[in-house]
Amino acid sequence: MAVSSPTSNPESPIENIKRAIGKITLPWGITLGYLSLMLLLPVAAMLLKASTVNPAEFWAIATSPDRPFRLRCHLLYGLNGGIN
Repeated sequence: MAVSSPTSNPESPIENIKRAIGKITLPWGITLGYLSLMLLLPVAAMLLKASTVNPAEFWAIATSPDRPFRLRCHLLYGLNGGIN
């Protein structure tokens, strides 16, 4: 029984990744680009907004009493929109 050595594969992991990225078709590229934009843009805006207040103000905003109610409303509105 032959045992393969780690040097038997001449391609490095980086070469494998480059080859896989090169095989992404246009529809998948558009989909990944759109999802990245829709996820990264709000996160970047949130971090930018959070960086404008000091930690005490941020904690006061995050733990204000009306936050759970707002979250519950957003979830209910989202579910309602998905059902109709």
